[in-house]
Amino acid sequence: MAMIKSAVVLLIALVSTCLACDAVAESLPSGELSLIPGLVVLGKDRGRDLNGVAAASLGIGRTFYDRIDLSLHAAYGETSARGQGGPDVDVMSLRLDTRYRLARNALDPFLVGGLHHSRYRFSGASNDNGMALSFGAGVQRVISDHISVAFDARGQFDLDESRFRPVATLGLRYVMNPRASAPRRPPAPEAAAPPTADPPAAVPPSPLALAPQAAQTPRLELVFEFEFDSKTLRRAHRDDLERMVRFMRRHPDATARLEGHTDDRGSRTYNQTLSEGRAHAVRDHLVAAGIDISRITTVGRGEQQPVASNDTEAGRQRNRRVVAITVGALNEE
Repeated sequence: MAMIKSAVVLLIALVSTCLACDAVAESLPSGELSLIPGLVVLGKDRGRDLNGVAAASLGIGRTFYDRIDLSLHAAYGETSARGQGGPDVDVMSLRLDTRYRLARNALDPFLVGGLHHSRYRFSGASNDNGMALSFGAGVQRVISDHISVAFDARGQFDLDESRFRPVATLGLRYVMNPRASAPRRPPAPEAAAPPTADPPAAVPPSPLALAPQAAQTPRLELVFEFEFDSKTLRRAHRDDLERMVRFMRRHPDATARLEGHTDDRGSRTYNQTLSEGRAHAVRDHLVAAGIDISRITTVGRGEQQPVASNDTEAGRQRNRRVVAITVGALNEE
């Protein structure tokens, strides 16, 4: 019965924290909400004479100002008292974590601190409660805008027993509301031509009017955006890629210049290589469609030419791009 009551309390705490964070985040620059299933491994508890425990956990987190996040985790695991035939012990814990990300790379290092409340239920004996503080460091691998994996190792100081024990956590973070790039506006419809009156009497053209107008150069400019730390073309860009292929087939003398770009997450050297890889991905698609590679020039700009702020996910999404400029020859018919 006590275990059921504790589970209900943990669930209420999780929901309350989620709602509170959601309300606070409305007034902050960013507020991504994450669901965090994970695993917590605790070392031996010498004060209570318990073996180590591996506990499954579930958490809810909020990101503030892009580098700071707050999360609440509930965990449950089973262990036993040290020594042969020791009683089984159920362990339930509630942990409030604060992380500070030191960099914004594909592999993000971070510092972490936590406040822990644990409940120990000994079989055939009374329950015990404990409070603890923990501090440590970890690393997070960002896989996509939605998914990342984080690992940290820390020392946990038991406030009741005045003892340290090692703790490690592994979590899969799923962002439920990543900040998306702003939708592009469709081109404005052409205005209907106003009704005209009867045409005036014909006037002989002047010599200047008889001069041929300058030919316009055929030109096509497209932008292809990419996922974080990726050089894989999106399925959503298939139509634009085919449009580019058709343009180059229709204008056999046309040449294409592909400029790759990144956001500012990661080192300059890494981003330079990534930007070149993105340009090559578009080039390889064109070559596979039958376009001669000699008609294509690629260049990587790294993070040097952003078109939006790198302080928001929406801005970083716009900066992860390849600009494709295709120009035909003037003497084409």
